[in-house]
Amino acid sequence: MATKNIVPNADTEGQLGTSTKGWGKIFLGGAAANIDVNNVSGTNTAGKSLTLISGASTGSGAGGSIVFQTAAAGGSGTSVNSHATVLTLDSAKLATFAGAVQLNSTLTVGVNDTGYDVKFFGATSGKSLLWDESADSLIVTGTTDLIGTTNLDIVDIDGAVNIGAEVTLAAANKIIFNDASQFIHASSNAILNLGATDEIDLTATAIDVNGTMDVSGNATFTSNIGIGDSSPSQKLVVEGDWNQTANNNNQMYIQGSTDDNMQLRLGYDTTGDHGYIQALLNGTGGRELHLNTSGGAVVIGDSGTIGCASDTDLLTLASGALTIAGKTLLTDGGNATTPSLQIHTARNGLAVAVTNQLNLIANAVTVLTLGSDQKATFASKVHLSAYAGTALDPNLLITNSGSGAYNHVIDMLAPNLTAGEQAVITLGQAGSTGNTGIIGFKYNGANSDNSYIALYGWGKGDQFIFQNNGNQTITNGNLIIGTAGKGITFSSTNTPAGPLTGGGTHNTLDDYEEGTWVPYFDTTSNAPTITSSGIYVKIGRMVTVNGNITINSLNGTPQGAGTGIRGFPFTTNNSADGGIAAINFGLVRLFANDNPNIRGYLGANAVVSTLSIQATDIDHVPMPASNLIAGAIMYFTVTYQTT
Repeated sequence: MATKNIVPNADTEGQLGTSTKGWGKIFLGGAAANIDVNNVSGTNTAGKSLTLISGASTGSGAGGSIVFQTAAAGGSGTSVNSHATVLTLDSAKLATFAGAVQLNSTLTVGVNDTGYDVKFFGATSGKSLLWDESADSLIVTGTTDLIGTTNLDIVDIDGAVNIGAEVTLAAANKIIFNDASQFIHASSNAILNLGATDEIDLTATAIDVNGTMDVSGNATFTSNIGIGDSSPSQKLVVEGDWNQTANNNNQMYIQGSTDDNMQLRLGYDTTGDHGYIQALLNGTGGRELHLNTSGGAVVIGDSGTIGCASDTDLLTLASGALTIAGKTLLTDGGNATTPSLQIHTARNGLAVAVTNQLNLIANAVTVLTLGSDQKATFASKVHLSAYAGTALDPNLLITNSGSGAYNHVIDMLAPNLTAGEQAVITLGQAGSTGNTGIIGFKYNGANSDNSYIALYGWGKGDQFIFQNNGNQTITNGNLIIGTAGKGITFSSTNTPAGPLTGGGTHNTLDDYEEGTWVPYFDTTSNAPTITSSGIYVKIGRMVTVNGNITINSLNGTPQGAGTGIRGFPFTTNNSADGGIAAINFGLVRLFANDNPNIRGYLGANAVVSTLSIQATDIDHVPMPASNLIAGAIMYFTVTYQTT
């Protein structure tokens, strides 16, 4: 049967179905089926529209949607592929595309001065891009990267650009102004570079630099600089309190670059109320301070003093610290032509000339008088303490060129002493309560054997007494030998009496020691669990030890063809005559076999003993480790000679 067309009587007349009876489906065949609207004719005639109308709803029901479906390609074969929705137009005027949308021309949303929101969602929750028509703003929600393979050029921004969060540039990128020579660049995560061809101008009421400023070129300041002073009134003001006595930080250091310990320190002691200049090798001590080395006078004001706050203070000058050309005149103000004291150089020395006599005065009291009779008279005690002398360069050196048995170099006599330990000579440190002597010669009556030299302390009595009668006494404390191998040497070496030859070879007692040690049994494996302790006394080379061992439990059968006692505190002498010693057992019980006949000895050059069983037989054998059982007890002592 041939296909028949359904044609209305006239154009735009007729319909398929009615408003109450509609067709369920319309099937179109062919490789490319169409729903066409007739073309129009005539000049500049508008084409006819195609309107797809979904079903209207009633009441609050939603209107019908217009749904476009296509069938995607499937696998090879004759099976019919399923349809899938591509586009849905719903009653809320929302068009939902189920897949990608490709526009091959311009997309325009709204018209001039009437816009609509356009929003793009990302694959991650909370990421979106929104054109908000009411705010006329492009809003990026969430941290979003703007990625491109070429430069992103932003042109013709007529207003301010406000960035409400961080902007991160890659390490190699810069913010460039005008040309490449003017830029801001973070060359690393710790450095920010500002670059300009000629000048970087920072304009602000205050510029706050928190950190170290490194200026590799010249720095020119046209106004005042304040360090610690926010409003400096001079070209350079360094402000801060400093206390020289407490030795806290100075106001200013000038120091070397090769060695920053070489310093010139300047400051004002705001506690002591004086200025301060010090040349210093930090950590070592003071250094020379040179003033006007190229010439020119160093002027001290008429009303000032050098190093002295008042006439009772002392002026101390180190060696070579003060050079004076010509004479220095000290007067009492009464006669300028005949000074009281003249000081000048003479024959590579220092000449001091006085009119009559020279008095050295301290605290308004004469201490030393040098008279015209060439005698020096000390008013009171003589103390020598400022210099640490040596054997060849002592603090006090008194010599006598004469000879003879009674030509004494120095005599100190106290003719009014009486018996009763009166001190003639005392050497020591002056204390607040008197002479705290540490060594002195004491007179104890007319009999010279009773006079002595003593080491003593103030209020503590004699500690070490050297007497003329031959006895030496330590009254308190120990005699300590400070060097190993040294001790007390006895003058005689005796030869033993008897028919056999022999003789003494050593007479120095060089050691005494008391201590503890821990004995244990010698096994090759499976050592038992024990409780043990020991003590020893060492006098010279002779060692006496006491020990005890109790076997608490076994860790398997102890192994070893022969067992002994280990842990002795000193090695025995390496000789057959002096290095072998027998072990004396006070108690031996509960071993596996032959408890009454267990014996032991220490061999030469050893710290482990030999133990034997069957000791009363001629065929005594080493005690095997298997003889060690739980509960066994051994108490013993041994005296032997060490190296």
